[in-house]
Amino acid sequence: MSYLETVFDVATPQHGIFAVFQLIDRGIPRGSLDNLLKNNHFFKLDRGIFQVKSFDSTWRSRAIVEVLHCGPRALLSHESALINSGLLTEKFVSFRQRIPIPFHVTLPRSSNRRTSLSLHRSIYKHPFSRREIVNGIPQVPLEVAIIESAMHLPPSILASVIDEAIRKEMTCNQKIISALESVSPAPGRSKARVEEIIKFYLHVDNEIKNVDSALEVRVLRQIKNVFNGKIALQQAVVANRNHYRIDIALLEKKIAIEVDGFQFHRCRNIFDDDRKRQNDLVLSGWTVLRFTASQSDQEIREAISRSVGRDIPTRNS
Repeated sequence: MSYLETVFDVATPQHGIFAVFQLIDRGIPRGSLDNLLKNNHFFKLDRGIFQVKSFDSTWRSRAIVEVLHCGPRALLSHESALINSGLLTEKFVSFRQRIPIPFHVTLPRSSNRRTSLSLHRSIYKHPFSRREIVNGIPQVPLEVAIIESAMHLPPSILASVIDEAIRKEMTCNQKIISALESVSPAPGRSKARVEEIIKFYLHVDNEIKNVDSALEVRVLRQIKNVFNGKIALQQAVVANRNHYRIDIALLEKKIAIEVDGFQFHRCRNIFDDDRKRQNDLVLSGWTVLRFTASQSDQEIREAISRSVGRDIPTRNS
């Protein structure tokens, strides 16, 4: 393989980005680098970082520039790793101290480099300090990214991230708990607080794979906080001689809980059918509760608590 072919072999899976130290690691002599990098196929982005001209600039190409700029042992981390893993959208903006952070990067625990709001030092020892290549970018393990982000994500988004990761079998309850147990104390981060936040979102792990959406998991989680009876998912019922399925049913209380996702109300026929369905259920003795993604966890808990006759919990959403 020629030196030029080696450059393309390094850059192609990295969205057209490569670092000089990567070429040296691949055996290209330092003396040959100057002439090679003058090739009109490349342009310089930063000290020691180049891009192949035929590649467009994307979120992931910019992310790997940030990682490579921090050296060979740097890893994409925190919310940025969740974006790269497809659990947050590229439009998601991470904030620290009210300052937007485009990319988070983590260095090894042994690094002496000064940290910042966007540059971090690893909170783990082996094995959770390992690197993973996701979409061509070296990043921290997914469990680590979830834990690192836990104190900075709104509860509904954190719940959605964990639920989606488990549903897609990208991780599991036990892996996240194992990573939690390996967290070391650090300024500004209480290990106990992180454990409290994360474990609250893990206690319905077995049900997550049996529901249709992250919103349903949110609702299911709030139900379990206030109701100890039998919960049926996608319960078949007959009301006014019509056959229906209820998203979540509390059978002993005859409470039907419907979760209205993004598609709800988009079609007039669906809207009309849904109103007939709700009337049939109510006339057959069911109490019908409806929840949408715009409602907070606290609002959901309060509605369920009133319906089952429990005192309203005071836990913050």
